[in-house]
Amino acid sequence: MATREEADLALQAHQETLLKNPNVAYISTVARSPEEGVDQNYIIEVGLMEEELEFDTDVRSDAPGLHSGLDFPRIPRYLEIPRKDSAMVADALQGERTIEVEVVVCGDVGIESFLCNRRPAEGGNSCGNPRSNSVGTLGMAFQLDGKVYVLSNWHVLYGNGGSIGDPIIQPGRGDGGTVPSDIIAHNTKGWLDRFRDAAIASVRNPWNSFVAAGTRCFGAIAGFGTATNNMNVNKCGRTTRATSGVVRSTNATVRVRGYPDGSRVFYDQMQLSRMSARGDSGSVIQEQQGNRVVGLLFAGSKSSTFANKIERIFKTSGTNVEYDAETIPEPVLDLRD
Repeated sequence: MATREEADLALQAHQETLLKNPNVAYISTVARSPEEGVDQNYIIEVGLMEEELEFDTDVRSDAPGLHSGLDFPRIPRYLEIPRKDSAMVADALQGERTIEVEVVVCGDVGIESFLCNRRPAEGGNSCGNPRSNSVGTLGMAFQLDGKVYVLSNWHVLYGNGGSIGDPIIQPGRGDGGTVPSDIIAHNTKGWLDRFRDAAIASVRNPWNSFVAAGTRCFGAIAGFGTATNNMNVNKCGRTTRATSGVVRSTNATVRVRGYPDGSRVFYDQMQLSRMSARGDSGSVIQEQQGNRVVGLLFAGSKSSTFANKIERIFKTSGTNVEYDAETIPEPVLDLRD
């Protein structure tokens, strides 16, 4: 039985040797569920990309001939635990100063792209209208009157000729999304006015096959709040993923280029420190403390990021409620034009 400290010592001592085996994907210290009356027991877990051809039963990591005839080490059943003075104690078979190794076949470990097809898709993933090659970010899922919707920008879901009823695909067309296989929702309503570049789309049924609550960077969303100057905030977006910033102003007037009718002026906007890039449009802005949504990112420059205030889109009296065994925000939607 090994403690956490002993497991960490063993990992540090043996990880470079184990990684010489090209089949090893990861090595970690893992706690087993404690038995009644017994302290926590730790093991070393080794993840393999493919099934190991030979797993050495009841041998120590320094057993003679363990690596004979191989270009890389096999995975031993036990690893010796070094003492803090680096001295080793020998008898693995009796479990003295050794730690058990457990093998898991995990497959390849790779980066998780925010641009690929993901089911269910959380806030932060690529999405778009297939009428256009442009892509943006799925901001968040929310529910209203027993139906689930996704929130993003008007220019992401409607821009370049989009209309009510259009399919929304995840990922966006520019990231390889196609119709009909990648359809997750259909346009329901969009706002492009003095205060908002926002849109919602109703999610296909069953909703939790297509979208999930929260963002993939920061997990569950804790309802809605109001931004204040100097507030620390986060966002999870398609291009720059998880970033942090500061609210520099809660009363900004900004001229934004790139709309079908040219540039537009937006009033009463949030100005943030630079925390985004092209393709992050549609991300929700969240408090660092509390994880509530306070804004919807829609534009940026070399020095700043800009967001609609969430209270311009939702009445912030909305709360989180249980829906099909998941907690998902239920705002009061302001449908005024």
